[in-house]
Amino acid sequence: GVIGSADELAGTFVMHGYVDDDLSLDLGNLTVAVDGSTLFVDDDGATLDSAGFFAAVVAGSTLVEVHGVLSGETLAADRIEVEDHSGGSSVASQVKIEGVLTDLQIGGGTLLVLDVKKGEEDAELILGGLGDPDSIEISFDNTTIVIDDDTVGDSSALVVGQRLVVSFPTFTGEPFFASKIDLKSEAQYEGVLTDVDAPGEAATATLDDDDLAIATGLVDDDTTEVAIDLTGSTFELDTDGHPALTIDDLVVGLKVELEGTFGGSSSSPTFAATKLKVHAGEAEGTVDLVDSDLRLFMASIAEVDDPWGDVDPDSLSTFFLTDSVVFTGDVSTEQEFFDAFAALGTGETLEVEVQGLVTDSLNYYFDVYEVKVELASN
Repeated sequence: GVIGSADELAGTFVMHGYVDDDLSLDLGNLTVAVDGSTLFVDDDGATLDSAGFFAAVVAGSTLVEVHGVLSGETLAADRIEVEDHSGGSSVASQVKIEGVLTDLQIGGGTLLVLDVKKGEEDAELILGGLGDPDSIEISFDNTTIVIDDDTVGDSSALVVGQRLVVSFPTFTGEPFFASKIDLKSEAQYEGVLTDVDAPGEAATATLDDDDLAIATGLVDDDTTEVAIDLTGSTFELDTDGHPALTIDDLVVGLKVELEGTFGGSSSSPTFAATKLKVHAGEAEGTVDLVDSDLRLFMASIAEVDDPWGDVDPDSLSTFFLTDSVVFTGDVSTEQEFFDAFAALGTGETLEVEVQGLVTDSLNYYFDVYEVKVELASN
């Protein structure tokens, strides 16, 4: 939105805010609060301190894009990007496109188009003339601004597979020149673990047949094993709150999402992981027994929706509640779950949808992170 007034001493400014880049979805007046951690980026890509930002503000004319957390009518800013100081007139013809970088060369690359964020009419006109391609060719140079969270850099930060929002000052023909590139997420690849070497902090995986790494030639196909270096990686589960895991939680057969950088050849690829997200196993069944002291329950599993690792739950499975377990449905706490089972009447059952990981494949023990509970009557 356009800044209406600013108060440097209070560390705030008031702007008329909009949800979208085309300034059509009106939020009304918002108070934006900044602090010592706020990143300020000028319209030329230079970073500013708080004093420099407020000194450059032209009330009624400075157009900014603010990233942060909105609470009521106050927006706590993590990052502020100055679009221009003329009410948006200098960026009126700008087009912004969100997409995935599928190819990268010196001075350019290929962007798989996901969404037009700004200038939809202009983009549709030009893309229609090109036959509405799924991907477009883009170019960039040393004047292109690349923003990654709290840092401003250049095109050396780009890698194939990243999700980007690319700003084009004009949009007339390929290759479309990018004046600014905002990294929305690191390159992500999905597959299944085929081996885990916890002491060696390494693993191998095969990727899904439609994965971007295969489509772009980084990996030959879905049978090619990728050697993963996990020494610099973090680990998390994709359940509520994204609980942290360790390498010891990894087992063969888990579906994973990887962030990092490829190396090697397409026939013998390597991967230096910076983050590994595990997709929790999912199953549905009926609770047969509970033990509140041991914080566990046994259930007869009727359906497995996603793999739990090297074994999946069955009728002999035991589920242990983790400290971060979340209950939803007809109960909201662990105690309510045990109480509900104890209070079951004739013909009543507790049906559960559980998410978690295998911890002991020989004894069919599983750790549970989410439980959706339904009190059912036969």
